[in-house]
Amino acid sequence: MKKAFTLIELVVTVAILTMVISSVGLIFKVSINTQRTTLANAEIMNKFRTVINQLNSDFRNIRKDAPLFVWFDYKDTDNNGQPDTRFDQIMFFSAGDFHSTQLYDTGRAELAAIPSIDPVFGPEEIIRGNTARIHFGQGQVYSPSDNAFLNPWQQNKLNTNNKTNTQSARILARRRHIFTTDPELKQWPDAGLPVFLSDFGAPVIVDSHYVGKHINIPYNDFLEHDSLSIAKYRTIPSNEYGIILTTCFDYRPLFDRQDPNTFHNLFAENIAEFKIQWAYWNDYWNEPLSIDERQIRWFPSDNPDGETETKDSHFDNDNQENNIIYTDGTSAMFGIFFNIPWKQEDLDSLRPWYPVRKAQYRLLQVGDLPPDVEFPEDFFPKALKFTFTIFDSKGIIENGKTFTHIIYLDD
Repeated sequence: MKKAFTLIELVVTVAILTMVISSVGLIFKVSINTQRTTLANAEIMNKFRTVINQLNSDFRNIRKDAPLFVWFDYKDTDNNGQPDTRFDQIMFFSAGDFHSTQLYDTGRAELAAIPSIDPVFGPEEIIRGNTARIHFGQGQVYSPSDNAFLNPWQQNKLNTNNKTNTQSARILARRRHIFTTDPELKQWPDAGLPVFLSDFGAPVIVDSHYVGKHINIPYNDFLEHDSLSIAKYRTIPSNEYGIILTTCFDYRPLFDRQDPNTFHNLFAENIAEFKIQWAYWNDYWNEPLSIDERQIRWFPSDNPDGETETKDSHFDNDNQENNIIYTDGTSAMFGIFFNIPWKQEDLDSLRPWYPVRKAQYRLLQVGDLPPDVEFPEDFFPKALKFTFTIFDSKGIIENGKTFTHIIYLDD
């Protein structure tokens, strides 16, 4: 008589087989998730290295004799009535070996050479130079559904978990305008116009092809060269700087994934926050504190001394005698410029931009030293700290990763 498996043996065998298959499936799932997380972390680290390498390269030869502009923008992104995310911007002048991303069509005699768009009329060339005006900041991204460019705090994107993630869609932009006197290039900005620099923020008008795409794109986003000199930028009166500040900072860099003539503005994707601070000592410039009391701090900060209370916030107008902070109730913003001659009577037209001397860095009484201490007129940062949050492109690292990078500007 042949023996067969009993019902109990079959049940036990099936149960064991089910457990083995489940274990293998679980191990496979864990392995896949681990691989995805590893790749996401590697992507974030690659973006981090790209960002800091470019920052190091551009700031290595910063022109300390030239103007420097920093815009601080603290927004309420979660609608709780308190600012929570920084969208700062910086513009400066640097020496180096620069060349344009776009090719420039030299055959458009009536317009001078501009970035190539179909149809191309003549030889295409790259712009080269050893000095550039450089701008870093989160850019505006074109939304086809809205038919508009959206500011970084307005951008939305679905992550892999189908949760609305407004952070990972943001980009970090880098404008680079190379100084050149090439007569074949369009003269921009043109300091010889009847209205001084009236073309700085002017929209591009080239032909029906491009105008049909983005009729209001400014030359500052379209071109990669600059016809002015650093000496000219240094001598522009403060009351004439309004058009420059508005064009460069109010109109953030434009990027449209379907428009190649905006690709040169894209530096890194999935950059959720971009915060800029400069280093300072917490004492009075002519009366330094003792070694035990002296500390390096960072301006601006909503908690400079790191204590539990934040009553010393640089973003609080109660702590700024000059009321430099512009606020709409839920956001705080202001701009600081260096190395520009200014007059008191011009400041009302530049608000909320101020010379560095109008910013107060010590806001509380320290020993016998006075509070409300302003930076010196000739102050120039000895170090800049950049803090930024990076996401992976698939949203696997849910909260992204935040990095801090310090660049020393002092010799």
